[in-house]
Amino acid sequence: PEAGTPSNPSYCGSPGEINLFSLLTNYDEEGTWEEITNSGMLTGNNWDASSLQSGNYQFKYKVSDLCNNSDEAVLNITIKPIPQTPEISVDTVICSNEQLQLFASNITIGSYQWTGPNGFTSTQQNPIIENPTASNDGVYTLKIISNGCESVAVSTTLNINDFPEFVIAGGCENNEDNYVLRAFPSG
Repeated sequence: PEAGTPSNPSYCGSPGEINLFSLLTNYDEEGTWEEITNSGMLTGNNWDASSLQSGNYQFKYKVSDLCNNSDEAVLNITIKPIPQTPEISVDTVICSNEQLQLFASNITIGSYQWTGPNGFTSTQQNPIIENPTASNDGVYTLKIISNGCESVAVSTTLNINDFPEFVIAGGCENNEDNYVLRAFPSG
């Protein structure tokens, strides 16, 4: 008899219902499944993990023949937690040559992974882009990575406005002692 070779998978969050045979290779089907841990969710060869917490779960598959020969395979399944979804904030309208700073909520487990236009990436919680230009316009996305699992991604759209260029002109008006300055768009 052959109990097979287990794949010992790990999942990010609940994998739902699993046919445990799908996690074995080279096995005889006449055996029985037993849960070594105690989730209480095993029925035959189907394990319903849809409502289980993260953790490690173990199962034993035993197959015997008519001569009392037997073989066992122990299957380990790991359910890892999905990181918390971050919150982000930023001033969504920024002028070029101003400092652009992205803000993220504080997380206790995991690392920050920002992506954005013009090849932008950062692992800082609150990254800064010095002297942004129109090439920095677009969608900035953040997700948290922990133990190989990703949070739900959150995004914001930024618009970088060109810093206005202007000319200042001044002079006395109406032969008075008041000097008046006026700004005019250049070009």
